[in-house]
Amino acid sequence: MAYVRYLMRGLFEAEARLSPLVAPALHSMTIASGKLLRPFLVLLGARLVSGPDGDYGRLPAPPTAFDDSILPRLTESIFSQMRRHGVKRPEDIDTSWRAAPAFPGGLPQRIYILAAALEILHLATLTHDDVIDDSPERRGQPSARQSVGVQHAVLLGDLLLTLCFSLINETGDAQTGQLLAGMVRLMVRSEFMQAMNRRQLATLLERPSLRQHNRIIGGKTALLFTLALSCGAAELAADRTSLEKLRRAGYNLGLAFQLDDDRLDFLADRQAFGKPPGQDLRDGQLTLPLISALLDKRPANRAARRELRELVLRFHEGDEGCFGRLVELVERLGGFAASRRLSANYLAKADGELRSLVDRYQSRQTGALLGQLLGFLASRDY
Repeated sequence: MAYVRYLMRGLFEAEARLSPLVAPALHSMTIASGKLLRPFLVLLGARLVSGPDGDYGRLPAPPTAFDDSILPRLTESIFSQMRRHGVKRPEDIDTSWRAAPAFPGGLPQRIYILAAALEILHLATLTHDDVIDDSPERRGQPSARQSVGVQHAVLLGDLLLTLCFSLINETGDAQTGQLLAGMVRLMVRSEFMQAMNRRQLATLLERPSLRQHNRIIGGKTALLFTLALSCGAAELAADRTSLEKLRRAGYNLGLAFQLDDDRLDFLADRQAFGKPPGQDLRDGQLTLPLISALLDKRPANRAARRELRELVLRFHEGDEGCFGRLVELVERLGGFAASRRLSANYLAKADGELRSLVDRYQSRQTGALLGQLLGFLASRDY
């Protein structure tokens, strides 16, 4: 993971020199790197299918230093592809370094490049989300929208997307690029669906839909987790059965992660969570805790459901003072309990798929890390 950070920091510094208008936002992304779950899943998926006796099966000791020649080679390949005498022919480009271990005991270079690419894609979507949602903060730092303005933030998101696809091109696997492009298309469709819902908040409060909610979070979050956990293993030529298990595990992890994020949006401490509570409702988004509360059919809670709908509209229109009462009603109507149960169910499904692979490949060290990850996801408060 330190190597992934090293690559991202070097790429962002190179991009900041070429695009100084967005340098403050790139610097903020460097110092507030978040949980880096997606690149972590890329590395774990690759490690898992390597097994205990493969070239990359055993986890290495942390390197004391990284090869300083790789980052210049990578940035030169990405940022200087056009030459004075035209584009270099593919046969003139040395790509052997992509398959070499990044450091003693490390995975091939291309796996870390792939991990960095998926995190940069995630940052691109967050940058665009903050513009759409008018968010002032991200990970406890000013959002890109806040630090460089709306227009430059949109361009920065576009820039990060192109950087992601340039990195994917460096892995040399066309299938990964095709999967990523298709996944981004599905993510955007989910955002369109969410944008449509914002326009009909009052109607959705009367007729909330769990099915539509699941389609949105599946496209927004779970698909990227699916790709993250499986793409590193695919690069190392894992078999179809293993990849299917990794994809199912990643999808369930993504659903659980998003459900917990949605619950924390109501309950988390602002400083720990990195953004003000209630942001989803400010944006007109109905998430599972609220949907579950509104779907409570007990006659005794009819008045509470009516009050909750009224409070959601008031809060969405700017009445910040009613948020505490709104949270009380969601708790009383079982919204948070339902969210916790469903998240635990998805984590259990992911755990079952991953345990079978740990046993198959005898990847005990990686299995222990996966167990720690599942424990973190089950109890996180940020």
